[in-house]
Amino acid sequence: MKKVPETKIGFLQVEETPSVVAYLHCFCAEGSQLIVDVLNEQGKTFRTHKTTLEPGPHKAPIRLGKLPSGRYNAWITLGQVSGIRSFTVTKGGTIKDRIKTWLKR
Repeated sequence: MKKVPETKIGFLQVEETPSVVAYLHCFCAEGSQLIVDVLNEQGKTFRTHKTTLEPGPHKAPIRLGKLPSGRYNAWITLGQVSGIRSFTVTKGGTIKDRIKTWLKR
């Protein structure tokens, strides 16, 4: 029996550069709309991202701009599938944090 592919939401890879960019690893069984709402721990919406994805595997970029340091939840809807992925923004605001980041390079 042939297995029918399913739409799946994978992990969220977050990169902090001057602005925050997240990459959603996912698979679309058919063309689907991707909606990502980014909320802080208090439930305040910081960003909403909408795009359409073609069938197949994706590493969909989500540009989040300059988010303040803190914990966030990405509420993700991909077609009929939904999920929540948590992430933390740890941009160093102090000189000490910037030096630590620079030394790690």
